[in-house]
Amino acid sequence: MFKRGDIVRCTTNRYIYTSYMRPCTVKGYEENGKLLIKPFNKNSIFDINDEETFEIVPSKEILRNGQEILLKDCDHKVIFDKYLNSGWIQVINNNWREDIRIERVIYER
Repeated sequence: MFKRGDIVRCTTNRYIYTSYMRPCTVKGYEENGKLLIKPFNKNSIFDINDEETFEIVPSKEILRNGQEILLKDCDHKVIFDKYLNSGWIQVINNNWREDIRIERVIYER
């Protein structure tokens, strides 16, 4: 069970907005027990039926707007811009916006 303010992420591709690896802020629980979360870069709150598919996000794996990050198969750093739907993020690479899969991010240890 999560608590209000926790940052969580879905470990499956089952959802669109709260999709795979996108951080979400826990807003609490509905009266019927459904988890309420607000995805990063979204203004809407969603209710989740299967809380078991969510986990706490390690603080080093929460990307911030403007943060320089490394990507697999890329020999230089790019700038993280925002989280997108369905397991995608947007980065700025040599002044071009590019949508990439979140699995390509190399997190600092």
